[in-house]
Amino acid sequence: KYYLISTPQELAWFAEFVNDGNTNANAVLTKNIVINESATSNSLSWIPIGSEESHAFDGIFDGDDFTIQGIYSKGKIAGLFGYIGTNGMVSNLKITSSLIVAENSGFGGGVAAVNQGSISDCVVEASLGETETQVYAIFRDYLEYAKNISFKDFNDRMNASGPAFLGGIVGSNTGTI
Repeated sequence: KYYLISTPQELAWFAEFVNDGNTNANAVLTKNIVINESATSNSLSWIPIGSEESHAFDGIFDGDDFTIQGIYSKGKIAGLFGYIGTNGMVSNLKITSSLIVAENSGFGGGVAAVNQGSISDCVVEASLGETETQVYAIFRDYLEYAKNISFKDFNDRMNASGPAFLGGIVGSNTGTI
């Protein structure tokens, strides 16, 4: 059984459904979804699917090559998904114009804060926080060698706030990407 998701309200309902303990629920996107046109700290806030480790997402989420735009997620666990459990699978998804802020000692990623499952064929263009961390410094140093990307271009898409575990796709991964 798959829940068909075509609106921000249906996506929010699905997050609440999983967070209430229905961790094996499956969903497929049927349209592009716009939560916010472009996420800022003043945008409508997103509570991640699987927001607690005890309710990690263990179902299947198929983006069906659609886009979710404008996720604003802030907290110790930040992203479209909080925790993806060992049986969880997320695929075929693009996330754009989003702002993911992992608070101090937290985890943040465009797709998931923490992944123990499987993520495939996902693309993320999102900002992660606002100030420099060790992760950010590593990417900054790498970009000094990149010829076709400027530091500012990268900065607009990914940077970090406080000492947190951050990544474009996931903040912490023990699964498969």
